[in-house]
Amino acid sequence: MKSTCTMPRLVFPEEFTARDKEEMESKGFVYAFHECQEGRRYPVMFIDPVRLSQDIEATLQSGQPYYYESGQVVVLEVTLAAITRTIPLLLQEGYSERHMPVSAEEKTTQLASR
Repeated sequence: MKSTCTMPRLVFPEEFTARDKEEMESKGFVYAFHECQEGRRYPVMFIDPVRLSQDIEATLQSGQPYYYESGQVVVLEVTLAAITRTIPLLLQEGYSERHMPVSAEEKTTQLASR
């Protein structure tokens, strides 16, 4: 599937700090956006398999009968290098065609609520 998103770049939420960058690998997840040259931003959560397993188990043990996370992408490690390599591959496989971009107002609210 050919992507309509050209020249994607990785963008973190405005409140993302240097400390968040240092801690994302040990936390096993990070929320970000891939942004197209045209300005559209798509939310994405990068998560490693260990953290994903922990999240699924905790959710199901809490009594919720399902686990769901929109825009979640599992990577071996949550590092800038791994994420940066992954974004073009996601776009080649149609990520931006399967997900809705967020508006400027939504982008901060949506990620802040997580």
